Amino acid sequence: MPGIPFIGLLVVGGLIAVVVMLATRAQTRAIRERWVQAAEQLGFTMMGTAYRGLSMSGSEGALQAKVDVYSKSSGTSSSTYTRYRVEFPPLGLGLGLSRQAGWQGLVRALGGQDVEIDDATFDERFVVKADSPELARRFFTPGRVGALNTLFDRHPGFILSNDELRFETRGMAKEPERIVSTVNNLMTAARTLQPAESLGTVEPTESATRDEELQRVFETIAEYAEEEAPKEPARDVEGAPAPAADTDALLVASRLFGENQLDFEVKRIFNDEFHGRSVDWSGTVKRQAGLMATHAFEADNRTALVVEVASLEDELYGRTAIDAIVAFPNDAAPQPGETVRFTGRLIKVDGVSKDLYVADGRLS
Repeated sequence: MPGIPFIGLLVVGGLIAVVVMLATRAQTRAIRERWVQAAEQLGFTMMGTAYRGLSMSGSEGALQAKVDVYSKSSGTSSSTYTRYRVEFPPLGLGLGLSRQAGWQGLVRALGGQDVEIDDATFDERFVVKADSPELARRFFTPGRVGALNTLFDRHPGFILSNDELRFETRGMAKEPERIVSTVNNLMTAARTLQPAESLGTVEPTESATRDEELQRVFETIAEYAEEEAPKEPARDVEGAPAPAADTDALLVASRLFGENQLDFEVKRIFNDEFHGRSVDWSGTVKRQAGLMATHAFEADNRTALVVEVASLEDELYGRTAIDAIVAFPNDAAPQPGETVRFTGRLIKVDGVSKDLYVADGRLS
């Protein structure tokens, strides 16, 4: 019966396809779990859901960090890369810094554009382009040069532009420790790049002018939002008793996150209505806060923990957990899994991850 071998081949082929599919799904879940571990350690929010859609992001002040996986096509082939990015407000220098390759050294020798910073190691490693060489030299202080040299020792392929620090690796990162260390190394360098001093002025370039125009647009939007917000009547608080502690985390979460406001709108509402307010909330301790989240607190003798205090329902996104990042004393910090009641003071909000930061936390 000639049909039997053919049917058998179909059955075997089908079984193999099922086994491969199940193995692929298991591998995908395992990799995503590792990314979730890394995101939790960093205090980031996971966004991707598929093998090639893995993505996480987080923020620290003006720094916005993101890690994702993407594919780059070349002819008929395609390669996978893991991309790390830290974005910051434009430096206004028209800056470009990258690793010096062999052909770039030849161009430099022939008189091509490359700003000399007068640090032998730095100048040998990097090609620096800027609208104003003089302002670039002022910007690259010894502290920034040292930070970028240290970053080069660990991740030599990074690129610095006017508003972003970027690093890519071939393949998909699978080890949480490597993801966490790479992000922390980039963030450490990015913190030094925020100018705390005046660099002077030069003739505006097209790039600088565009950055300034964008900044004015954002400022105009923020001013308009502030003007349109309902104003509370002024009150004479001299001698008045301190306001009672807020006892309903869900009401606070609904006010800040319930309408899916943009991050700058959430922060405006928080600063106007909730910053400095005392809270008396209950919730379940989930884990220790990531390294990024702990930078919101100055005290060294405290442990920052993630406590789920509320949840919001959305027709599109489903249930969203609202977490409070609470700084407890080291000797009185609860353990993950405990349901606790605590007091503290609201100091910060993250409109992207929907986290509320509570200082001076104490069990009650």
